[in-house]
Amino acid sequence: PPVKISLTRSTQTYLENCYIEDNVVESLMRGVPQLTTLELPNNDINAEGVKAIARHLPLLKRLDLQANYINDDGLKAIAEGLPALNELDLGEPKPE
Repeated sequence: PPVKISLTRSTQTYLENCYIEDNVVESLMRGVPQLTTLELPNNDINAEGVKAIARHLPLLKRLDLQANYINDDGLKAIAEGLPALNELDLGEPKPE
C-alpha cells in the first residue's frame, strides 16, 4: 500500500534519500506553510522545486538541500522568496 505522510501540524520535516522530485515538492509544500525547518538532502530537486519551496513556505528559517540539483535559478528563488531564512545548507550539489 502507498505510504501516507501527514505534515499538517509539523514545523520540521526531514526526508533524505527519498528520490523526491520537483512535482512532489510542490504537492508536499502546498499544505504546510507553517514549516520553519525543511531538510531534503540527497533527493532529485532542482530549481522548480526550490521555487515551490519559496512560494509555499514563507516562515522557513532553515533549509537543507545538500546533494540536489540546485543552480543559479534555484539560488535566486531562495534569495528572493525566503525572507525568514537564516540557515542554508547546500553542501555539494549533484552533477547535472
